[in-house]
Amino acid sequence: MKKSILIAAIAMVAFTINTRAQSFKDELDVVQTVWGKNKKQITLDFLQLSPEEAAKFGPIYDEYLEARKKVTMVRGEAMQTFAAANAQLDDATAQKLVTTLMKNNDNLAGLQSKTFKKLSKALSPVKAAQWWQLESYIDAEIRAAILGELPLLEPVKK
Repeated sequence: MKKSILIAAIAMVAFTINTRAQSFKDELDVVQTVWGKNKKQITLDFLQLSPEEAAKFGPIYDEYLEARKKVTMVRGEAMQTFAAANAQLDDATAQKLVTTLMKNNDNLAGLQSKTFKKLSKALSPVKAAQWWQLESYIDAEIRAAILGELPLLEPVKK
């Protein structure tokens, strides 16, 4: 059952991004709308928490989602700039954008690590690992969908 919930969650997010998004900004809005409204329930269903566990999980997860919005906003803006600059991408802009995106990946990993520790204490390390696994799968699908929409950089002409 958990696997079918995971597959449904991934398919929903990927389908929503690919069918409703027209730009990176729109994709970010779609992701935030889908995650803010539906992702929590998908996660609760996947984790199969007791009512007591769900009561502990809720505030920690809400805090995570709020902090994650800031991280994904930076990622979306950088990806949009990256796509817009394509042929005119100079060395300084490329350096800045890639550095921003790598730091963004580190920030997301740090946020997940912090949340994993809180969930491990509040629930159990196994439940926290299940949460992290679901987050990782969904994030990988979102990244793939966004990167699939990015035009490849054109070769540098000198």
